[in-house]
Amino acid sequence: MRLTICVTLLTLAACDSTPPQPIVIPDDPGQTVWSSISVDGNGACALDVDGAAFCWGLQTVCNNQACSDPVPRRLDTPVRFSMIDIGSIQGCGLSTTREVYCWGTAHGPSLGDGVTRSSVTPVRVAFNRPAKTVSVGFAHACLLDDQGTAYCWGDGVWALGDGIDSNFIRQYSTPSPVATTLKFESIAAGVVHTCAIDVNQAGHRSRSAGRRRARHCLRLRTVLL
Repeated sequence: MRLTICVTLLTLAACDSTPPQPIVIPDDPGQTVWSSISVDGNGACALDVDGAAFCWGLQTVCNNQACSDPVPRRLDTPVRFSMIDIGSIQGCGLSTTREVYCWGTAHGPSLGDGVTRSSVTPVRVAFNRPAKTVSVGFAHACLLDDQGTAYCWGDGVWALGDGIDSNFIRQYSTPSPVATTLKFESIAAGVVHTCAIDVNQAGHRSRSAGRRRARHCLRLRTVLL
């Protein structure tokens, strides 16, 4: 399928009242077939059907020195991904071998490998269990392992879910366990908070596939909504 995005152009002088229309993003000469996409305020990344990752836009997760690509540019890596997610300054992907890789500019201590602060190519996150999903916020990211245990890393006060009741910024250069015994089926990292869906606990409004599930947000400590 062809990849399209919707664009609205605003200026300080005037606003065009014409409704925004999808714009076709040019395919590469091989007529790439896309499987999934992740979009942030400054750009986007997508996967083709073979699991190769492409990024474009005004962002720090693109794949060139100027970091401004109007068309998708393939990330320089042999890794194949099953999912991809981007934030404002970095992106992460889950490989087909269930490893997590990240790239871009780390606002906190690293991209999750304990060392790298900035990379235009994906670096492997220092995590030795199979992962099932990853989500990227602004200065942090979180993953779930194959058992549904949540881990977060990066820079944050509330979003890391470490159970510490403090207003001081904390930094984790590699995935750190979230302070809870709960198991999750999905997780989403935002700018200053993280939320996840619990696979076991009942009694809350979130429902899926006929089973009752709870929503949890990680802010200051693990908090049940």
